[in-house]
Amino acid sequence: MKQKLLLTLASATVLASSINAAQATNGYFQHGYGVKAKAMGGASIAVVDGALSTANNPAAMVWVGNRVEVGFDYFRPDRGATVGGQDFSANGDASFLLPEFGANYMLRDDLSIGLAIFGNGGLNTTYDTPIFSSQFQGTDFATNTGVDLAQIFISPTVAYKINENHSIGVAFNAVLQYFSATGLANFCGFTENGMPDGMQIACPSDPAAAVEGLTDQGEDWSHGFSVRIGYQGQLTDWLRVGAYYQTRTRMTRFEKYENLFAEDGDFDIPAHWGGGIAVTPFNGTLFAFDVQHIEYASIPSIGNLNTGFTAPAAFGFGPALGDPDGPGFAWRDMTTFKFGIEQRITDDFHLRAGFSHGRQPIRDTETAFNVVAPGVIEDHVTFGFSWKISESWDVQGFYMHGFEETVRGSSPDNPFSAGFADLRMKQNSFGFTFGWNF
Repeated sequence: MKQKLLLTLASATVLASSINAAQATNGYFQHGYGVKAKAMGGASIAVVDGALSTANNPAAMVWVGNRVEVGFDYFRPDRGATVGGQDFSANGDASFLLPEFGANYMLRDDLSIGLAIFGNGGLNTTYDTPIFSSQFQGTDFATNTGVDLAQIFISPTVAYKINENHSIGVAFNAVLQYFSATGLANFCGFTENGMPDGMQIACPSDPAAAVEGLTDQGEDWSHGFSVRIGYQGQLTDWLRVGAYYQTRTRMTRFEKYENLFAEDGDFDIPAHWGGGIAVTPFNGTLFAFDVQHIEYASIPSIGNLNTGFTAPAAFGFGPALGDPDGPGFAWRDMTTFKFGIEQRITDDFHLRAGFSHGRQPIRDTETAFNVVAPGVIEDHVTFGFSWKISESWDVQGFYMHGFEETVRGSSPDNPFSAGFADLRMKQNSFGFTFGWNF
C-alpha cells in the first residue's frame, strides 16, 4: 500500500509541474472538474464523480473508495474582438493540452483522504498585432497584444461519513497562479506614472519607464490558500443532495504588474458556492441539476468598473490603473445552471450528456479592457461515456462545445468609452481519464 501511495504522490508532482490551465468557460472557471462532471454539463455537486470529486464537492470523496485517476483534456477556444471597426483574431496558439489528477484512499469505511490537482484559466489571448501599443512603434514595447493567466489548485482532502447516508468533507487548496502580458503599452497614461496633474494624460518619455509594472514584464507568479467545504446526503432511495462553499483565495500580488491590476497587482480568486440534486427515477438512469454562483464582482481587479477609460478619467479625475479602486475587468457575479443525465447501457458501459447556461459576466458598457479577456461564453452542451475495462481499470471520455457568444460594445464609435469594443468566443474540448480502483 505504501508503494501505491508513493506512486500516487509521484504522479501528482509530475502533473503539478506541467499543468497549464487555459479553459475559459464560466468566466475563467471550468464548466466542470473531472471527466464525468464535464460530460454532464458540470452537474456534479450531488454526484459521486470519482477521485476528482473534491474539486466539485469534497464530501463526495468518502464514497469514492480507493481510486487514482489521470486525465487529459484537449481544449481549443476561438476568440477575438472588433476594435474601432477592425476585426482581430486572438487565437495565436489556440490549442491546449491540460492534465488533471485525483487520488483517494479509505482510512476507514467512514473516513477518507484524497488529493486532486486541477486548474482554472482562460484570461488567455494572443493577438497577431499590437492593438494597444501602436504609439510605441519603433521601441521594444510595440509588441503584439496578449495576456496569459493560469491557476493551479493542489487540494488535499478529508471526508467523513456522519452515518450511512450523509457525509461532509473539507479540501485545503494550495494555489499557484502565473500571469504575463504584452502589448498594453498604450495604457501607460492611465497608470500612476502617467496620470496628470492638469487636464491631459501623458506617458513618461522613457518607454521602459512607461511600461514598468504594466506590460511586457515577463512571467510573474503568486500563491495563496483557500478552503472548500461540502456536504452530501442520500435523502431517499431516489434523491441525493449536495452543497459546497469555497472561501476567497487570498493570493500574493503580481509585483511585476502592480500598475495593471487594482490593489497594486492583487488578483485574488473569488469565493464561490453551489447546491445540487441527483435523482434516479428509473433503474440505471440518473438526472443531476446544479446551481453555482461565482463572486467575480467582489475581487477589485476583476469586478472594478473601467473608470480609467471614461472621459472624466482621461482629464485626470479618475483613479489610476493599479489603485485600490482602479479599473478592473468589470465582471459581474456569475450564476450558472447545469443539467446532466447518465444512462447505464450495460453494467460496464454508461452514456452521459449535459447542458449549462450562465449569466453573462461582461457588460456591454465595459468591453474595452476585456479585449484581452473575452470570457463571454454562456451556453455549453456536453456528451460522454465511461467503460469499465476490468474490475480495476476503466476509461472515461467527454466532449464539450461552447456555443459562440458575442458581446457588442455599447459605444463602438467613442474611443473614450469603456464600451468601444465587440468581444466574441466559441470553443470545443474533449478529454479522457484513466481510472484505477485498488
